[in-house]
Amino acid sequence: MSIRQACTFYNISKTALQRWLKDSSIKQTRNKPPTKIPNEALLKDVEQHPDDYLYERARRFNCSKTGMHNALKRLGISQKKDLRASKSLPDKKSSYQSKLDSFTQQGYPIVYMDESGFEAETIRPYGYSPIGKPCIDSFNWQAKKRTNVIGALYKKMLFALDYFEQNINSHIFYDWCKFTLIPSLKTKCVIVMDNARFHKSKRIQKLLNRHGHRILWLPPYSPDLNPIEKKWLKLSFYAKGGWRIICLSYFRIWAVFILL
Repeated sequence: MSIRQACTFYNISKTALQRWLKDSSIKQTRNKPPTKIPNEALLKDVEQHPDDYLYERARRFNCSKTGMHNALKRLGISQKKDLRASKSLPDKKSSYQSKLDSFTQQGYPIVYMDESGFEAETIRPYGYSPIGKPCIDSFNWQAKKRTNVIGALYKKMLFALDYFEQNINSHIFYDWCKFTLIPSLKTKCVIVMDNARFHKSKRIQKLLNRHGHRILWLPPYSPDLNPIEKKWLKLSFYAKGGWRIICLSYFRIWAVFILL
């Protein structure tokens, strides 16, 4: 509540309200000393309950939300997006990591691949309008122009990018492997990919194996283990920020500029 609103609510003048605010005798005092939050206990609590809200954590430590916020800040702990997949299986992740370590020790280059898609025009959830009036805009929900992209990542280098205005299926993916990915690989590699149905086509597996490449399947529900996802996220960020995809040719130039 602002000073003006308080004056109106209590039907008093601004001078009277300011005099009240300066009166130390009516200021609220604490009924108990400040709560001390042990650092070790708080660190353990964050480890056990990483996605709890401030009020839930403050309740356990018998302190205010502000006090909990300050304690977390003091320890260098900040709130961030949770990358954990709720359906991921720890055993399968452990098995995947063991295979990945084994291939790395054998000297195989590790290549990650994935697909993504981007709308030609994204919805902007916020806009400006005069105070007290709703912001009303129009969006063509019938327009479904979408650009799909397939790419591969080695270390931090993105390569073998190809773009399509139709949905990606096993035939498109096979052609991408044969004419784009394989010619780009100069040595035998381990290709990491997710469990999409068309990835597991026997025809595609035979094609890659015939050229000496190995396939390593990601654990189910584990996009966080595929570093190429960060590239797609970056591209999506710029798309939502207003970079319009005018046509496929323009998208090719635009994507390379952003991703590389």
